[in-house]
Amino acid sequence: METLNINKLKGIKSSMNSIISFLFSFFFSILSFSQTSENTVFESDESMASFICVCYYSSIDADNQMEYFMSNIMLKLGLDKNDKDRKKIVGNFLNNNYDKIICGDDARGNLRDKETLIKRSVGRGEYGLIDNLMLDELEYKYNLNHYDIVDGKKETILDYVEKILNDPKLLAKFDIGRLKVLHNDFIEYGAKRGSEL
Repeated sequence: METLNINKLKGIKSSMNSIISFLFSFFFSILSFSQTSENTVFESDESMASFICVCYYSSIDADNQMEYFMSNIMLKLGLDKNDKDRKKIVGNFLNNNYDKIICGDDARGNLRDKETLIKRSVGRGEYGLIDNLMLDELEYKYNLNHYDIVDGKKETILDYVEKILNDPKLLAKFDIGRLKVLHNDFIEYGAKRGSEL
């Protein structure tokens, strides 16, 4: 009789442990999927960055580049691609993860093996993404003054464009008139040089 009670207690304890394990697993899976539009965390810097860069490359040939790009980001984040605040959500995502969205040496026309998404788009001479972020600045609120450290100095997107404009070899690969317009647009929209930050 006593043995039966001990076995019952062991069975109950085992069931309780299973339930507790399940609850912990359930709780942490909810945490990993619950992402806010303001502070989305990468599931893995490299895999998310790769996804965003590939999305960007694919968007270039889409009928509506920004629509394609935004929809894919929203879906990847597990959000409704038709959310009325999607420009704000995508803008916040790009701002919050600027330093994590690094495009590798996986594309033609890059100036460096690894560079941020915005610099990669300019380096490829494709300005649709940055044009949209600036034109809808009140919705995307994209910060043009993000910087990374290059050769020991802060380098913004404005510095990046000026490096191209001041290097005849690099400049030969670009539409000079379009790049100068982009440069002036950056200044008009409040972009600064790293030395000014």
